[in-house]
Amino acid sequence: MAKMITPRNPKSVARTPIGVLRTEYNMLADDYTDVVNGEKLLCPCCGEWKKATAFYQDQRFATGRFYFCTECLLDMATDYDKKTKTRTDNREKTMKVLQLLDLPFIESLYQNCLKKIEEDTGERQRPTAFQMLVTQYKSFPQYKGKTWKDSSYTATDEDLDDEDSEGVAKISPRTVKNGRKRFGAGYSDEEYQFLENEYQEWMTRYECNTKAQEEIFERLAMKKLEIHKATLAGDSTDKLDATYQQWLQTANITPRQSASNNVTDAQTFGTLIQKFEEDRPLPEIDPELKDVDKIGLLIDVFFKGHLSKMFGLKNAFANIYEKYMKKYTVEPPTYEEEEDSESIFDRVFGNMDG
Repeated sequence: MAKMITPRNPKSVARTPIGVLRTEYNMLADDYTDVVNGEKLLCPCCGEWKKATAFYQDQRFATGRFYFCTECLLDMATDYDKKTKTRTDNREKTMKVLQLLDLPFIESLYQNCLKKIEEDTGERQRPTAFQMLVTQYKSFPQYKGKTWKDSSYTATDEDLDDEDSEGVAKISPRTVKNGRKRFGAGYSDEEYQFLENEYQEWMTRYECNTKAQEEIFERLAMKKLEIHKATLAGDSTDKLDATYQQWLQTANITPRQSASNNVTDAQTFGTLIQKFEEDRPLPEIDPELKDVDKIGLLIDVFFKGHLSKMFGLKNAFANIYEKYMKKYTVEPPTYEEEEDSESIFDRVFGNMDG
Protein backbone atom coordinates (compact mmCIF):
# COMPACT_ATOMS: atom_id res chain seq x y z
CA MET A 1 0.00 0.00 0.00
CA ALA A 2 1.42 3.36 -1.02
CA LYS A 3 0.78 6.26 1.34
CA MET A 4 1.17 9.84 0.18
CA ILE A 5 3.14 12.25 2.36
CA THR A 6 0.98 14.79 4.17
CA PRO A 7 2.17 18.43 3.92
CA ARG A 8 3.76 20.14 6.91
CA ASN A 9 2.58 23.46 8.28
CA PRO A 10 5.03 26.41 8.35
CA LYS A 11 5.83 25.99 12.05
CA SER A 12 6.62 22.31 11.58
CA VAL A 13 8.85 23.12 8.62
CA ALA A 14 10.78 25.66 10.70
CA ARG A 15 11.48 23.07 13.41
CA THR A 16 12.40 20.22 11.04
CA PRO A 17 16.08 19.63 10.22
CA ILE A 18 17.20 20.31 6.67
CA GLY A 19 18.16 16.66 6.09
CA VAL A 20 14.67 15.43 6.99
CA LEU A 21 13.03 18.05 4.78
CA ARG A 22 15.28 17.08 1.87
CA THR A 23 14.37 13.40 2.30
CA GLU A 24 10.64 14.12 2.47
CA TYR A 25 10.88 16.40 -0.54
CA ASN A 26 12.53 13.64 -2.57
CA MET A 27 9.84 11.17 -1.48
CA LEU A 28 7.11 13.64 -2.40
CA ALA A 29 8.73 14.25 -5.78
CA ASP A 30 8.88 10.49 -6.40
CA ASP A 31 5.19 10.12 -5.46
CA TYR A 32 4.25 13.00 -7.74
CA THR A 33 6.23 11.46 -10.61
CA ASP A 34 4.54 8.08 -10.05
CA VAL A 35 1.10 9.72 -10.12
CA VAL A 36 1.88 11.67 -13.29
CA ASN A 37 3.27 8.56 -15.00
CA GLY A 38 0.29 6.47 -13.92
CA GLU A 39 2.39 4.21 -11.71
CA LYS A 40 0.22 5.05 -8.69
CA LEU A 41 -3.57 5.27 -8.71
CA LEU A 42 -6.17 6.30 -6.17
CA CYS A 43 -8.79 3.70 -5.28
CA PRO A 44 -12.08 5.56 -4.67
CA CYS A 45 -13.37 2.65 -2.61
CA CYS A 46 -10.71 2.50 0.13
CA GLY A 47 -9.27 5.97 -0.51
CA GLU A 48 -5.69 4.69 -0.71
CA TRP A 49 -2.99 5.49 -3.25
CA LYS A 50 -1.63 2.19 -4.53
CA LYS A 51 0.71 0.93 -7.21
CA ALA A 52 -0.87 0.40 -10.60
CA THR A 53 -0.18 -3.33 -10.33
CA ALA A 54 -2.72 -3.45 -7.49
CA PHE A 55 -5.48 -2.80 -10.06
CA TYR A 56 -6.78 -5.19 -12.71
CA GLN A 57 -5.98 -4.27 -16.29
CA ASP A 58 -8.97 -2.81 -18.10
CA GLN A 59 -8.63 -1.08 -21.47
CA ARG A 60 -12.01 0.60 -21.09
CA PHE A 61 -10.38 3.27 -18.94
CA ALA A 62 -7.74 5.86 -19.80
CA THR A 63 -5.39 4.55 -17.11
CA GLY A 64 -5.57 1.04 -18.53
CA ARG A 65 -6.69 -0.17 -15.10
CA PHE A 66 -10.04 -0.74 -13.40
CA TYR A 67 -10.85 2.03 -10.93
CA PHE A 68 -11.26 -0.23 -7.85
CA CYS A 69 -8.19 -2.03 -6.47
CA THR A 70 -8.00 -5.82 -6.35
CA GLU A 71 -8.39 -5.92 -2.56
CA CYS A 72 -11.62 -3.94 -2.64
CA LEU A 73 -12.99 -6.07 -5.48
CA LEU A 74 -12.15 -9.20 -3.51
CA ASP A 75 -14.10 -7.83 -0.55
CA MET A 76 -17.03 -7.10 -2.87
CA ALA A 77 -16.98 -10.59 -4.42
CA THR A 78 -16.63 -12.72 -1.27
CA ASP A 79 -17.80 -13.03 2.32
CA TYR A 80 -15.23 -12.31 5.04
CA ASP A 81 -15.58 -13.42 8.65
CA LYS A 82 -13.60 -11.04 10.87
CA LYS A 83 -13.71 -13.40 13.85
CA THR A 84 -12.24 -16.42 12.10
CA LYS A 85 -10.43 -14.33 9.45
CA THR A 86 -11.68 -16.65 6.75
CA ARG A 87 -12.94 -15.75 3.30
CA THR A 88 -15.61 -17.75 1.47
CA ASP A 89 -16.93 -17.48 -2.07
CA ASN A 90 -20.31 -15.95 -2.79
CA ARG A 91 -21.74 -16.77 -6.21
CA GLU A 92 -24.09 -13.79 -6.45
CA LYS A 93 -21.43 -11.31 -5.34
CA THR A 94 -18.92 -12.85 -7.74
CA MET A 95 -21.34 -12.41 -10.62
CA LYS A 96 -21.90 -8.74 -9.77
CA VAL A 97 -18.17 -7.97 -9.62
CA LEU A 98 -17.50 -9.83 -12.87
CA GLN A 99 -20.23 -7.75 -14.45
CA LEU A 100 -18.44 -4.61 -13.23
CA LEU A 101 -15.23 -5.89 -14.81
CA ASP A 102 -17.15 -6.86 -17.97
CA LEU A 103 -15.87 -10.42 -17.67
CA PRO A 104 -18.01 -13.50 -18.31
CA PHE A 105 -19.42 -15.74 -15.62
CA ILE A 106 -19.03 -19.34 -16.83
CA GLU A 107 -20.82 -21.74 -14.53
CA SER A 108 -18.72 -24.80 -15.38
CA LEU A 109 -15.50 -22.87 -14.84
CA TYR A 110 -16.76 -21.45 -11.55
CA GLN A 111 -17.70 -24.92 -10.30
CA ASN A 112 -14.28 -26.26 -11.34
CA CYS A 113 -12.61 -23.52 -9.31
CA LEU A 114 -14.70 -24.37 -6.26
CA LYS A 115 -13.86 -28.05 -6.69
CA LYS A 116 -10.16 -27.32 -6.98
CA ILE A 117 -10.26 -25.20 -3.82
CA GLU A 118 -12.05 -27.97 -1.96
CA GLU A 119 -9.49 -30.55 -3.09
CA ASP A 120 -6.55 -28.34 -2.12
CA THR A 121 -5.64 -29.40 1.43
CA GLY A 122 -2.32 -27.55 1.64
CA GLU A 123 -1.52 -25.22 4.53
CA ARG A 124 -0.79 -22.26 2.28
CA GLN A 125 -3.38 -19.54 1.87
CA ARG A 126 -5.83 -20.69 -0.76
CA PRO A 127 -7.20 -18.32 -3.41
CA THR A 128 -10.89 -17.76 -3.92
CA ALA A 129 -12.88 -18.86 -6.94
CA PHE A 130 -13.24 -15.21 -7.92
CA GLN A 131 -9.46 -14.72 -8.00
CA MET A 132 -8.99 -17.93 -9.97
CA LEU A 133 -11.62 -16.89 -12.50
CA VAL A 134 -10.08 -13.47 -13.11
CA THR A 135 -6.59 -14.99 -13.39
CA GLN A 136 -7.73 -17.46 -16.03
CA TYR A 137 -9.65 -14.80 -17.96
CA LYS A 138 -6.57 -12.56 -17.99
CA SER A 139 -4.05 -15.34 -18.75
CA PHE A 140 -5.59 -17.87 -21.13
CA PRO A 141 -6.01 -16.79 -24.76
CA GLN A 142 -9.23 -18.78 -25.21
CA TYR A 143 -10.96 -16.19 -23.02
CA LYS A 144 -9.51 -13.19 -24.83
CA GLY A 145 -12.26 -10.83 -25.92
CA LYS A 146 -14.89 -12.54 -23.77
CA THR A 147 -17.26 -10.12 -22.02
CA TRP A 148 -20.19 -10.30 -19.65
CA LYS A 149 -22.47 -10.98 -22.62
CA ASP A 150 -20.66 -14.30 -23.13
CA SER A 151 -21.68 -15.55 -19.68
CA SER A 152 -23.03 -19.05 -19.27
CA TYR A 153 -24.90 -19.51 -16.00
CA THR A 154 -28.04 -21.07 -14.60
CA ALA A 155 -30.93 -18.98 -13.35
CA THR A 156 -31.55 -20.65 -9.98
CA ASP A 157 -29.42 -22.18 -7.30
CA GLU A 158 -31.30 -25.46 -7.72
CA ASP A 159 -30.01 -25.75 -11.26
CA LEU A 160 -26.45 -25.42 -9.99
CA ASP A 161 -26.58 -28.91 -8.51
CA ASP A 162 -25.26 -31.21 -11.24
CA GLU A 163 -26.47 -34.34 -9.42
CA ASP A 164 -29.91 -35.45 -8.31
CA SER A 165 -30.80 -36.88 -4.92
CA GLU A 166 -29.51 -40.32 -5.94
CA GLY A 167 -26.13 -39.01 -7.05
CA VAL A 168 -26.87 -39.38 -10.79
CA ALA A 169 -25.52 -36.58 -12.96
CA LYS A 170 -28.19 -34.30 -14.37
CA ILE A 171 -28.32 -33.61 -18.08
CA SER A 172 -27.65 -29.97 -18.88
CA PRO A 173 -29.29 -28.96 -22.17
CA ARG A 174 -26.73 -26.21 -22.70
CA THR A 175 -23.83 -28.62 -22.15
CA VAL A 176 -25.38 -31.20 -24.48
CA LYS A 177 -25.91 -28.54 -27.13
CA ASN A 178 -22.29 -27.39 -26.90
CA GLY A 179 -21.09 -30.99 -26.99
CA ARG A 180 -23.16 -31.83 -30.06
CA LYS A 181 -21.83 -28.75 -31.82
CA ARG A 182 -18.24 -29.60 -30.92
CA PHE A 183 -18.15 -33.39 -31.36
CA GLY A 184 -20.77 -33.93 -34.06
CA ALA A 185 -23.54 -36.52 -34.22
CA GLY A 186 -23.50 -40.09 -33.00
CA TYR A 187 -23.44 -39.75 -29.20
CA SER A 188 -26.13 -39.89 -26.54
CA ASP A 189 -26.94 -36.92 -24.31
CA GLU A 190 -24.99 -38.47 -21.44
CA GLU A 191 -21.99 -38.96 -23.70
CA TYR A 192 -22.21 -35.41 -25.03
CA GLN A 193 -22.22 -34.10 -21.48
CA PHE A 194 -19.25 -36.31 -20.57
CA LEU A 195 -17.28 -35.16 -23.61
CA GLU A 196 -18.04 -31.47 -23.12
CA ASN A 197 -17.21 -31.54 -19.41
CA GLU A 198 -13.94 -33.35 -20.10
CA TYR A 199 -13.07 -30.87 -22.85
CA GLN A 200 -13.77 -27.91 -20.57
CA GLU A 201 -11.58 -29.48 -17.89
CA TRP A 202 -8.63 -29.46 -20.28
CA MET A 203 -9.39 -25.94 -21.49
CA THR A 204 -9.51 -24.51 -17.97
CA ARG A 205 -6.37 -26.25 -16.74
CA TYR A 206 -4.03 -25.77 -19.72
CA GLU A 207 -3.31 -22.91 -22.06
CA CYS A 208 -4.76 -23.26 -25.54
CA ASN A 209 -3.40 -20.95 -28.25
CA THR A 210 -4.09 -22.72 -31.52
CA LYS A 211 -6.76 -24.72 -33.31
CA ALA A 212 -4.44 -27.74 -33.21
CA GLN A 213 -4.43 -27.66 -29.40
CA GLU A 214 -8.22 -27.55 -29.37
CA GLU A 215 -8.25 -30.63 -31.61
CA ILE A 216 -5.92 -32.43 -29.20
CA PHE A 217 -8.19 -31.65 -26.24
CA GLU A 218 -11.17 -32.94 -28.21
CA ARG A 219 -9.29 -36.17 -28.99
CA LEU A 220 -8.36 -36.59 -25.35
CA ALA A 221 -11.99 -36.21 -24.33
CA MET A 222 -13.10 -38.77 -26.93
CA LYS A 223 -10.45 -41.29 -25.89
CA LYS A 224 -11.39 -40.80 -22.26
CA LEU A 225 -14.99 -41.66 -23.14
CA GLU A 226 -13.88 -44.79 -25.01
CA ILE A 227 -11.77 -45.89 -22.03
CA HIS A 228 -14.70 -45.26 -19.70
CA LYS A 229 -17.10 -47.31 -21.84
CA ALA A 230 -14.59 -50.15 -22.26
CA THR A 231 -14.00 -50.28 -18.51
CA LEU A 232 -17.73 -50.50 -17.82
CA ALA A 233 -18.05 -53.29 -20.39
CA GLY A 234 -15.16 -55.21 -18.84
CA ASP A 235 -13.04 -55.01 -22.00
CA SER A 236 -9.29 -54.50 -22.15
CA THR A 237 -8.16 -50.88 -22.30
CA ASP A 238 -4.47 -51.45 -23.06
CA LYS A 239 -4.59 -50.12 -26.62
CA LEU A 240 -6.86 -47.25 -25.64
CA ASP A 241 -4.56 -46.31 -22.78
CA ALA A 242 -1.56 -46.36 -25.11
CA THR A 243 -3.35 -44.10 -27.59
CA TYR A 244 -4.39 -41.78 -24.76
CA GLN A 245 -0.77 -41.54 -23.61
CA GLN A 246 0.32 -40.72 -27.16
CA TRP A 247 -2.14 -37.84 -27.31
CA LEU A 248 -0.85 -36.62 -23.95
CA GLN A 249 2.68 -36.68 -25.34
CA THR A 250 1.50 -34.78 -28.39
CA ALA A 251 0.08 -32.11 -26.10
CA ASN A 252 3.36 -32.16 -24.12
CA ILE A 253 1.50 -32.66 -20.85
CA THR A 254 2.45 -36.26 -20.07
CA PRO A 255 3.35 -36.69 -16.39
CA ARG A 256 6.68 -38.53 -16.52
CA GLN A 257 7.75 -40.15 -13.28
CA SER A 258 9.35 -43.51 -12.65
CA ALA A 259 7.82 -46.06 -10.33
CA SER A 260 10.81 -45.89 -8.01
CA ASN A 261 10.33 -42.17 -7.56
CA ASN A 262 6.67 -42.70 -6.70
CA VAL A 263 7.61 -45.21 -4.02
CA THR A 264 10.33 -42.94 -2.66
CA ASP A 265 8.01 -39.95 -2.44
CA ALA A 266 5.49 -41.98 -0.47
CA GLN A 267 8.01 -42.97 2.20
CA THR A 268 9.04 -40.97 5.22
CA PHE A 269 12.63 -39.91 5.81
CA GLY A 270 13.05 -42.40 8.65
CA THR A 271 11.73 -45.22 6.47
CA LEU A 272 14.20 -44.31 3.74
CA ILE A 273 17.11 -44.36 6.20
CA GLN A 274 16.04 -47.79 7.45
CA LYS A 275 15.75 -48.99 3.85
CA PHE A 276 19.24 -47.74 3.02
CA GLU A 277 20.71 -49.36 6.14
CA GLU A 278 19.04 -52.72 5.55
CA ASP A 279 19.19 -52.99 1.76
CA ARG A 280 22.43 -51.19 0.96
CA PRO A 281 24.41 -50.61 4.18
CA LEU A 282 27.75 -48.86 4.02
CA PRO A 283 30.72 -51.28 4.10
CA GLU A 284 33.16 -51.24 6.98
CA ILE A 285 35.96 -48.76 6.36
CA ASP A 286 39.45 -50.21 5.99
CA PRO A 287 41.68 -49.55 9.03
CA GLU A 288 44.22 -47.58 7.00
CA LEU A 289 41.45 -45.31 5.72
CA LYS A 290 39.57 -44.71 8.95
CA ASP A 291 41.46 -41.56 9.98
CA VAL A 292 44.13 -40.78 7.43
CA ASP A 293 44.76 -37.17 8.46
CA LYS A 294 44.27 -37.87 12.19
CA ILE A 295 41.43 -35.40 12.33
CA GLY A 296 39.76 -37.40 15.09
CA LEU A 297 42.87 -37.18 17.26
CA LEU A 298 43.22 -33.45 16.61
CA ILE A 299 39.61 -32.88 17.66
CA ASP A 300 40.17 -34.87 20.85
CA VAL A 301 43.34 -32.93 21.66
CA PHE A 302 42.72 -29.33 20.64
CA PHE A 303 38.97 -29.15 21.19
CA LYS A 304 37.87 -31.66 23.80
CA GLY A 305 41.21 -31.80 25.61
CA HIS A 306 41.76 -28.04 25.62
CA LEU A 307 38.20 -27.48 26.81
CA SER A 308 38.72 -29.99 29.63
CA LYS A 309 41.90 -28.18 30.74
CA MET A 310 40.13 -24.81 30.69
CA PHE A 311 37.43 -26.09 33.05
CA GLY A 312 39.91 -27.99 35.22
CA LEU A 313 38.47 -31.39 34.37
CA LYS A 314 40.58 -34.49 34.89
CA ASN A 315 39.51 -36.98 32.26
CA ALA A 316 40.87 -38.95 29.32
CA PHE A 317 40.76 -35.93 27.01
CA ALA A 318 42.78 -33.83 29.47
CA ASN A 319 45.39 -36.60 29.69
CA ILE A 320 45.61 -36.85 25.90
CA TYR A 321 46.01 -33.08 25.70
CA GLU A 322 48.87 -33.10 28.23
CA LYS A 323 50.68 -35.97 26.51
CA TYR A 324 50.28 -34.43 23.05
CA MET A 325 51.37 -30.97 24.14
CA LYS A 326 54.33 -32.26 26.11
CA LYS A 327 56.46 -32.65 23.00
CA TYR A 328 55.83 -29.00 22.14
CA THR A 329 56.57 -27.75 25.66
CA VAL A 330 59.96 -26.21 26.59
CA GLU A 331 60.93 -26.62 30.25
CA PRO A 332 63.61 -24.44 31.92
CA PRO A 333 66.88 -26.26 32.85
CA THR A 334 67.58 -27.11 36.49
CA TYR A 335 70.95 -26.50 38.20
CA GLU A 336 72.45 -27.72 41.44
CA GLU A 337 72.77 -25.13 44.18
CA GLU A 338 76.53 -25.64 44.78
CA GLU A 339 77.40 -24.71 41.23
CA ASP A 340 78.66 -21.16 40.95
CA SER A 341 77.46 -18.73 38.35
CA GLU A 342 80.76 -18.90 36.47
CA SER A 343 80.38 -22.59 35.70
CA ILE A 344 76.76 -22.07 34.60
CA PHE A 345 77.84 -19.27 32.28
CA ASP A 346 80.56 -21.44 30.77
CA ARG A 347 78.08 -24.29 30.30
CA VAL A 348 75.63 -22.07 28.45
CA PHE A 349 77.97 -19.86 26.42
CA GLY A 350 81.18 -21.85 26.45
CA ASN A 351 84.59 -21.14 27.99
CA MET A 352 85.56 -17.65 26.93
CA ASP A 353 89.22 -18.18 27.99
CA GLY A 354 89.82 -20.93 25.49
